[in-house]
Amino acid sequence: MTVGQYRKEQGVEEYDEMNREWYQIILKKRSAGPAIGKPPEMRFQLFFMARYDIDRFRRFVSSDSFKNTYTLDEATYQSFEDDDAALMKFGFKLMKQVFFGEMTISTKEGAIEERIEKRKEVIELRRKAEIEQWKNRNDNYENREK
Repeated sequence: MTVGQYRKEQGVEEYDEMNREWYQIILKKRSAGPAIGKPPEMRFQLFFMARYDIDRFRRFVSSDSFKNTYTLDEATYQSFEDDDAALMKFGFKLMKQVFFGEMTISTKEGAIEERIEKRKEVIELRRKAEIEQWKNRNDNYENREK
């Protein structure tokens, strides 16, 4: 058996295709150069949920909140229920949209603004918590230097 035959028999090409998408996201993030500060915690949660917790990601994209934000047809949602690969590929698109602003998934008009308005208090509390964490880390670092 050749290496090519073995790879085909084992379904390696499919894994390579999926990994290529992940590598593109990671490479794009790294090639953006050093960013000021750290990305918000919510982006890390989305990345790890889509990458490592496919069942939770499936529940996330099936939620009413998600459906009220994005314009996807019922057949697309059904594919997420039946096909892990389709859900993962959608996860790539969603991350590229959230992380890099690649608007490939249509949103309902005014849905993002409405969601932000509804979650303003939660967003502000998270922002304050992140600032407090940053201050605590800096204080701890400065105290170690003394």
